[in-house]
Amino acid sequence: MSKASELIQSHADDLVVQKREVDRWWKAYLVCAILLLLLSVPGAALGLSFEVISFAQIGSVILLFLFMRKGDEARDLEAERLEFERPELYGLDLSDAENDVEAQKTRLSFLGREIVSRKRMRIVRNRARYAEASGIILGSVALTFLVWFGFSIEDFLREYHGGTRYTEAELYEYELEVISIGLIGLVLFGWALTRFRSARSARRELERLEIEHEIMPVEDKPDASRARKLLLINQRNLGSYYAVNKFNSRVSIGVAVLCIIAGICITIWTINAVVASSATEQNSKLVIAAVGAANAIMINVVAAIVLRLQATISSNVNAFHDRLVRSHDIFLANVIAAEIEDDGVRRDTLAAISKAIGLRSKS
Repeated sequence: MSKASELIQSHADDLVVQKREVDRWWKAYLVCAILLLLLSVPGAALGLSFEVISFAQIGSVILLFLFMRKGDEARDLEAERLEFERPELYGLDLSDAENDVEAQKTRLSFLGREIVSRKRMRIVRNRARYAEASGIILGSVALTFLVWFGFSIEDFLREYHGGTRYTEAELYEYELEVISIGLIGLVLFGWALTRFRSARSARRELERLEIEHEIMPVEDKPDASRARKLLLINQRNLGSYYAVNKFNSRVSIGVAVLCIIAGICITIWTINAVVASSATEQNSKLVIAAVGAANAIMINVVAAIVLRLQATISSNVNAFHDRLVRSHDIFLANVIAAEIEDDGVRRDTLAAISKAIGLRSKS
């Protein structure tokens, strides 16, 4: 067995060990979640307090969430292991050039960089996943505490300003409890925000590593590597732009629909209120007509504004999209030119690309 084959087999075995460890955690999360659910269902019959049952249900939901995350991690490890069971996917012919020292060094160097790059991407991907998962969990718990604080503060203020249900000592304890709930909610909310920021940072790091991984086959060619990296960065920017544009379009349409629905609901409520009141028929007709006309006008105004915004956004998007596509074509041409072996032909091609860019800018 060659050194390249040994390296591939060693990495595949390492992936198997990691997947076995992930599977153990996956099963442990599932068992614990099922036990907590079984405890919370007959909890009232067993004499458990409402707080214990609620915490058991929250814990089971959190464990099920982590269970799904571990399942994703196990599937990623399995997919990577299957890829390394077929080394020909990486352009490696292990039977050729067994006595060629330079070929073996090149092969081992490529394999080493491939394995290290995949490990780094897997670590950063898992960090992003667990940062997002912990942010969601902490945010949910923080929201629970803040809602609890919101419901408790009204009762506390009422008792604080003249209530008679609590003594002074009990009121002081109640005050500490309400303040503690609010502070815990705020701290958990801030913690959740930091976890989401960490997840966003990990996602950006993952994008950078994916770009480096894509240019690895031409890493020994500086010109081709630089051109391909510029192309990949431009593609990432295009994807981000499309996502932002789609989100803005959905938000504007959603706001318009909500305004229209709100206007219709106000009209229906006003008509029902006038019909149920003891006002005269003439006054009722006047109120209904005024409300109906006002809502119809406002609905038309909102629709016109939204349509105007959509038309402006569409024209700007089309113009900007044309510029992005032209930039993408330039980067693609640069990649093609950089991979030309002949120096003279490559220089002539780059000169032709520069001339075409200048002529298109003038036009």
